[in-house]
Amino acid sequence: MKLGSGFPLLLKDLAELANRRRTYVFRIIYALLVFAAFLVYYVPEVLNASLSPAILAGKGRNVAIVIFSVQLAAVFLFTPAIVSDAVTSEKEKLTLGLLFLTGLRPWEILLQKYFGRLVPIFSCLLLSLPLLALAYSLGGIARPVLLKGVAMLVLGCLFAGALALMASSFLMTSVQAFIWSYALLLAFALGLAAAVFLSDNLSGRPVDYVTPALWAAGGITVLSLAAARLAIVRRAFLRPANVLLRLFRRLDSLFSRLNNRFGGIVLLRDRSPMPEDAPVAWREVTRKSFGNFRYLFRLLVAIEVPVAFVVVFAIMADFHNSYLFLSGAILLLWAFAFLAVAVMSVGLFTSERSARTLEVLLSTPLPVADIVRQKTLAVRRVILVLAVPFVTVLAAQTHLRSCFFLFNASSSGIFSGWSAFPRFLFAVCAVFVYLYAVMWLSVWTGLRSASPARAVISVIVGVMVWNLLPFVAGVLALCLPGDPADAVIFSLLLSPAALVWMTGVAPPLENLNLPLVFGLSFNILLHVAAAFLFRFLCLKKADAYLRKP
Repeated sequence: MKLGSGFPLLLKDLAELANRRRTYVFRIIYALLVFAAFLVYYVPEVLNASLSPAILAGKGRNVAIVIFSVQLAAVFLFTPAIVSDAVTSEKEKLTLGLLFLTGLRPWEILLQKYFGRLVPIFSCLLLSLPLLALAYSLGGIARPVLLKGVAMLVLGCLFAGALALMASSFLMTSVQAFIWSYALLLAFALGLAAAVFLSDNLSGRPVDYVTPALWAAGGITVLSLAAARLAIVRRAFLRPANVLLRLFRRLDSLFSRLNNRFGGIVLLRDRSPMPEDAPVAWREVTRKSFGNFRYLFRLLVAIEVPVAFVVVFAIMADFHNSYLFLSGAILLLWAFAFLAVAVMSVGLFTSERSARTLEVLLSTPLPVADIVRQKTLAVRRVILVLAVPFVTVLAAQTHLRSCFFLFNASSSGIFSGWSAFPRFLFAVCAVFVYLYAVMWLSVWTGLRSASPARAVISVIVGVMVWNLLPFVAGVLALCLPGDPADAVIFSLLLSPAALVWMTGVAPPLENLNLPLVFGLSFNILLHVAAAFLFRFLCLKKADAYLRKP
C-alpha cells in the first residue's frame, strides 16, 4: 500500500508547505538563530584559546546547552505560526465540511494535520547536528545529556504544536488562532517561571523542577489534542464573531446601568457626524470598535488599570524587585502593542478582500492614496491609546532611576545624575516611532497579501529579522582585526531591541555618554526614515497592489 493511500491529508499538507516560500524563510531564520548563538558563545572562546588551546577542552557541555536553549526558544517561536492555521485555513476556505464527507475520521484528520505541520519543524532540528557533533568532540558532555536535550526539543515541538492545533480547532479565523496560540504558550511560560521562582525561594534548587515541568508539558499536550478532537466537529461550522465588540457592548450596558443609578454623568457622548470630505475615515471610526472614542476609552481603562496596580505594587517593593516588575511590564506592553498594531494594520485591506468589498471601495472617486491614508485613522488612535500605559510605566521607572542617582552620587559619565530623563525621552520616542513604523510595514504587507494570517506572520518574521541582523553583524564584527569594540557596539545599537533594552530594561548603573546618545539618536532617526519609506511605498504603490488580479 502506498503512503498516499493511507495518509492523503498528510501528504497534501507536506506538498503545500514545500511549495510555500514561507517554509524556507522559516528554515533560514531558524538556522541563522542557532548558528548566530553558537558564534556568539564560541568565537570568544576560540579567541581566548589562541593563547592556550587547552581552554576549549571540556567546553562541550556549555556549547550544547547554548544550542539546545536557542533551539527550544526557536521552536516555541515558530511552531505556533506554522501549526495555527492547520484547521482554520480549511474553515476559511469552507473545505472542512468536505473533509468530513471523506472516509477520514476526525482523529485522522486532526493527527494528519498535526504531523503534517510538525515535519518541517523536525527537519529544522537536524540543522544543529554539525554543531552538536562539534560540542561532543570538545568533551565534557555525556551521551545521555545529548539524548535528554533531543527529547526536550521533540517534546517542545509536540507541546507547542498541540496548543496551536487546539486554538485552530476552537477558533474560526487564522489570525485569532495565531494570536491565541502565542497567548497560551506565554501563559504556560509565565506559569513555569512562577514555579521556578517559588522553587528558588522554597528549596533553592530550581533544576529539580525541570523534570516535573516536562511531565506537565507532556500532559498538556495530550489534553490539548483531546480538546482539539472535541472542538474540530462541534465548532466546524460556527460563524466568526467579534468577541471584543460583544464584550464592549456588555460593558456599555453595565456602565449605563451603574451610571443611571449613581448620577447619570456622561464623559463622552456618541456623535455620528456626516462623513463630509473623509468618508473612508468616517466608515472606519463608526464601523469598527477600536475607531470609536467610547471603545478606545474602554481599551485604555482595561490596560491602564492593571498597569497602575503593577506600578503601585512595584514602587512599594524594594528597588531590585520593583525594577524587575517594571521591566517585565515594559516587555509585555511591547509584545501586546506590537501584535495589536500589526494585526489591525494588516486587516485594513485583507479584511476588505475577504468580505469582497475591496472592488466597491476602489470604485469610489477617491484617490487610492487617500483611501489608504484614511483607513489608518483608527490604528493611529489606537497607537495614541497604547502610548498612555507606556508613559505610565516609563515615568515610574524614571522615578526609580532618579532615586537611585540621588542615593548613589558616585555615578560617573557625562550624564551622571540626570541620565534617567534622557532615557525616558528616548523610550517615549521609541514607542511612537516603532509603532508607527510597524503600522506602515503592516499596511504595506497587507496591501500585497490576500491572506491575513500570512501577512501577520510576514510582519512578525520581518521585524524579527530586522532585530536580529544587527546582532549577527556584531558577531561578525568580532572577527575583524584590531579592536572591534566600537563596530560591535554601533551595530548592536541599530537594533530596535537594543534601544528598548537600553531605555527600558537595562539597570540604572549604566550611564549615558555621548557615543551612546549618538547611537540611540541614530537608531531613532533610522526608524523614522523606515516609517516614511513604508508610508511612501503604501501611498505610491497602493493602486498597483490593490488592482492587481
